[in-house]
Amino acid sequence: MKPHEFIIISQGDVAGLGWHLWMKVLKKPADFFSASQIQNFRNIITVGFLFENDEPFIHKNFLVVETPPDLKPGAYRKWRAQFKSVLLDPRRKKPVFLSLRKERAYIPGKEDALIALKSYRAFMTSLRLWDILPVSSLVTLPVSKEMIMKAGISFSGHTRVIEDFTGHRAFMCMYHPTLSVMVLTEHIPLASVSEKIYQTDFQSLGKALFFFRNLFHPKNNFAMTGLNPHAGEHGRIGDEEKFLEYHLKNLQKAGIEIDGLFPADGIFGRDQRKNYSLVVAQYHDQGLIPFKALVGLSGLNITLNQPRLRVSPDHGTAYSMVEKNEGNPVSIIKAVQFAMRHTQKWIHTYSSL
Repeated sequence: MKPHEFIIISQGDVAGLGWHLWMKVLKKPADFFSASQIQNFRNIITVGFLFENDEPFIHKNFLVVETPPDLKPGAYRKWRAQFKSVLLDPRRKKPVFLSLRKERAYIPGKEDALIALKSYRAFMTSLRLWDILPVSSLVTLPVSKEMIMKAGISFSGHTRVIEDFTGHRAFMCMYHPTLSVMVLTEHIPLASVSEKIYQTDFQSLGKALFFFRNLFHPKNNFAMTGLNPHAGEHGRIGDEEKFLEYHLKNLQKAGIEIDGLFPADGIFGRDQRKNYSLVVAQYHDQGLIPFKALVGLSGLNITLNQPRLRVSPDHGTAYSMVEKNEGNPVSIIKAVQFAMRHTQKWIHTYSSL
């Protein structure tokens, strides 16, 4: 990474698995990263709260910088000038921890709405920082949607908040070099999927697919599933496929190499999936169950159709695993490595479309 490129890491739920795995990695980074990748740690900014539990570790492993909880427009220039001078110090070898505030201890592995609320605040501050630093990527550690909503925040996930923040229609994509999955609808009740599909912005979907091909240069075509079993059987068990086929043909006419519609129970079989680099699925579990079964912890969650990169590990808070001191950091490691490789390339590819 170049000196002006930054990776912003949102702390996530400190009682959950992601934060504890990231701390585990930073205790012995040489076990997980190459020497050249460790040099890039000076370009990493972790945004979060300084909890009592973690204070000794953070002061040992980070350069701690305090900042107001909100990056308000009025304080923008003064704050940015102060922050920039810290970040561009060539003598600095440690990553930055941007401390929003000191907090009392938390209980690892215990769900807590107040802790979840702080994870939401850390994420929102990370978004503002992502906006301020022109060549940056965002890595979001897992949060609990349930606990954030319990704290009184309307929150359906990182992807939708990012969409509202940037004003660009966002698409969730589970990425792996051999097979990726996009979903047209995400964290909504299954009963609402059919209605939501009719609201899909297919122009933005086409742009996202163009971007994916230009960024990753996959060797195979894309595929799209039907919504109903057996892709509707020509209207016998559902007619949503007529709507999808119309827009699929328009995508093809626009030059996107996408085939379909395929029954979802067959496209992920070994003989079919080897012909496709990405599958556009209709709803969350239709795409994510086979993806997670096939690639395990090696998958990443990226947000397509955004001017800058956002990536997260492909797992949740998993509180019970924290209590048992379990968990594998491979997905977090891959997320950070992905950001190291693609921060600038992502911006350049998006701006060239």
